[in-house]
Amino acid sequence: YHWLLGSEQNVKPIDFPHFSEIIESWGKQLYQTNFTVCEMVAVGLGLDFYRITDTLKKGSHYISPPGVDLSKSKPGDVITGFHRDFGLITSQAKTRFPGLMA
Repeated sequence: YHWLLGSEQNVKPIDFPHFSEIIESWGKQLYQTNFTVCEMVAVGLGLDFYRITDTLKKGSHYISPPGVDLSKSKPGDVITGFHRDFGLITSQAKTRFPGLMA
């Protein structure tokens, strides 16, 4: 499941009435955090402050939440198998459940 930030063409889950507002808000916070990290990396590498963030602005920004009902899974189930991320930077929210390996 992928959500493109700011797009009107995203498919909205039927059973989650405020999903759009929540994921857009969460996504914007992640986006800003990634920008801050990239600015710090640029300064640390001796680059112009906006060198990396200017590149990020030209890209697409996806959120990919694994929508899982944990009451229907059991220990040992694979929720999201091996995959590759796409983009310049990938951020991962802190897991509240054991087993996440990144």
